[in-house]
Amino acid sequence: MKPLNDTAATARDGAITRSRLWAGELKNGPYELRAEQIITPNSNVTTRGFAGDPADPGRFRSEVVSMMHLPGEPVRTAPGVLTWTTLNAAWATAGTSITLRETASREPSRSRMELSARDETPRPDRR
Repeated sequence: MKPLNDTAATARDGAITRSRLWAGELKNGPYELRAEQIITPNSNVTTRGFAGDPADPGRFRSEVVSMMHLPGEPVRTAPGVLTWTTLNAAWATAGTSITLRETASREPSRSRMELSARDETPRPDRR
C-alpha cells in the first residue's frame, strides 16, 4: 500500500480533522484504505474503512456481515447504503456504527463497495 493523501486542518471552532488515504493491490484486486480522526471540543470521532471493486458485491456483503458478526437487518439510510448502529460484537465499543455503501464503479459492470466503521466518544469535561 502506498500513501496517497495525508492532510490535517483546523476549523475556526477548534475542531481538528486528520485524514489519511492509502491505495494498493491486494491478492484479489485494488483496494483503498482510509483513516480519519476529527477532534472537537465535545467529542473524538474516528473513522476507518476500505473500498474496492469486488467481482461479486452480494458475496462481499454476505462475507462482511458474517465475518464482523453484524446483527439482524441494517437500516437502509439511502439507496445503496446500509448502516448498523446496535453492535454486540466483541470488537465494537459504545458509539460504534458500521456503514456499507454500494455505488457505481469506474470498472464496467462492477459495483464499488465501501465499508467504514465510525466511533464517537464524548470528551471529558474540561472544567
